[in-house]
Amino acid sequence: MRLTRAMAMQMEGKMNAQGSFLDDDLEEFTAIDASSSDYQAEISALFDAPDEFVETGDPLNGSAAVIDISYHYYQKNRKPRMMAIREELKTKFESEKEGDIADMVAEDTSLDVDAATVKWENEFPNRVRQEAQLMWTTEFDEYVVNLQNEYGVAEQ
Repeated sequence: MRLTRAMAMQMEGKMNAQGSFLDDDLEEFTAIDASSSDYQAEISALFDAPDEFVETGDPLNGSAAVIDISYHYYQKNRKPRMMAIREELKTKFESEKEGDIADMVAEDTSLDVDAATVKWENEFPNRVRQEAQLMWTTEFDEYVVNLQNEYGVAEQ
């Protein structure tokens, strides 16, 4: 079934989900907020583009393919990749723990080794989460840019 512009705009008008859910594996809340995206502009851009499926059934300019592929890549790969990144970071940060604690004691004379250790351990989960998110975002952005270049839809 072909989707018309009117149908797409009607569906977009109904997309008003907001909230978040706790992903226990990632130990973070994942936001659900359809109102923060400019779906109308995206829909207009897709419908303003020439009809690519008339003869071959495949997109010619690739913009629809990039959106579809990147969305499915994100949905399929984010969680397992984030878990792998976190494990890598935990190993890395644990190996740097003694040096970090020594630096903390040297920088803040009010801290002894035990207090610095407690502080380091309290900051450890947030540090892992934040660094993992940065690494995932960088990897995903590179993936999307490569797709855009491959399909010839990269912004100049």
